[in-house]
Amino acid sequence: DLSVNGIKEKDYANYLVGYDHNWFGVNVSFQFIQEYIMDYEEDMRNDEFSNTMTFLVTEDFLRETLRLEFFSYYGINNEDALLRPKVVYDIADGFEVQLGANIFVGEEGNFGQYNENDMLFMKVRYDF
Repeated sequence: DLSVNGIKEKDYANYLVGYDHNWFGVNVSFQFIQEYIMDYEEDMRNDEFSNTMTFLVTEDFLRETLRLEFFSYYGINNEDALLRPKVVYDIADGFEVQLGANIFVGEEGNFGQYNENDMLFMKVRYDF
């Protein structure tokens, strides 16, 4: 038995189903992601099925130089989430500034474990 603290090496499958659409200039995307552990054993730490959903909505303004974006991951199994609002401004060709936040929700899971670590971020990007 190669088990250490409920951790075992097993084969698994990841798959997703998604939908993207543009409604009146607003881009919307949904995804359902599932991981399945093959030959699952009851004493394993992870769930046999791990379910996550994503949601993305974006809209451009000011002749596509300003983009508002909201992205989220939702961990269905642990009822935790990552919420990421963001503003992207294209100052000039190849030069943009991003301002946003990572907001973690929940008590445990992939996102909830970081509940006390919300953050603001700024990114400056120059392509040449």
